[in-house]
Amino acid sequence: MIDMPDFLKHELKKTFGLQLKSAKSKCTKCNQRGIIDDNSDHTYYDCPECTGRMNAVRQYIYSNIRDSQFYKLRRDEMAEYLTDKSWKTYYVLYNNIIKVLENKNLIIGKMTSDTYGISQAAVILLKKLIYSNQDSFMLKFDNLIEGFFAFRDNVKDVVNRKEELLQFYMKVPFLLIDNFADEFINPKGDKDNFITQKLMQFLQARQNNGVKTIIALAISQQSFTCKYDTTFLSFFDENYLTYILDTKPKKIKQDAELGLIQNIFLSKTTSTSKKFVLKKN
Repeated sequence: MIDMPDFLKHELKKTFGLQLKSAKSKCTKCNQRGIIDDNSDHTYYDCPECTGRMNAVRQYIYSNIRDSQFYKLRRDEMAEYLTDKSWKTYYVLYNNIIKVLENKNLIIGKMTSDTYGISQAAVILLKKLIYSNQDSFMLKFDNLIEGFFAFRDNVKDVVNRKEELLQFYMKVPFLLIDNFADEFINPKGDKDNFITQKLMQFLQARQNNGVKTIIALAISQQSFTCKYDTTFLSFFDENYLTYILDTKPKKIKQDAELGLIQNIFLSKTTSTSKKFVLKKN
């Protein structure tokens, strides 16, 4: 597990525990116990349908991938969303993500405002990093922005926690910021905007720390370049590679989303069940 603040570690462990409890409560294979009894040799092992499945995604939860629909996302499923050209680009990016991030950070952008699936594409890349034993963490953009306003809180413990989180975000080796640029700021050219200043300081701090950032944009690339001033954009041009993804028409989008939902709820996660021996009464 990543070296993180104790309260955050506790929160993520609690999230895992709640999801495990929920999975057990719905499991018919083990009668909601989470383990299966092998009467032949007095052995108990993790139920593959609930405990086994949750153990298989434990690392994702501890990396703050909260949406359970993301757990089973696979690279090849993006072919259902992306245009042929974008799929070829994404395929190469996925297979070389560690090498890509050796020298640059990464922006995943939208071709148009109607482009969808950007968060999914980014999470799949993060899962590749996690699978490769790289310390990684996912952060929603609005949660990052909230940390910039810690000084507004009147409770000292809350302020300290937010500041501790910001320090953690600045140092985690691989950070995915999802839904980036979804905030309201003053018209382009306002270099004194508080949020823009804080974003610049935060991203520069990560750059100085030698850690890598993946940004999933909430807006189109054109809107992104229109939203921020030239200093901010120059920082990205210098330190980030930009991959613009395009997706299939909305009719195909609906079919792809339906297929993805079916895959999520019908497919089975392969996991190795842990066996242990208990004495029976």
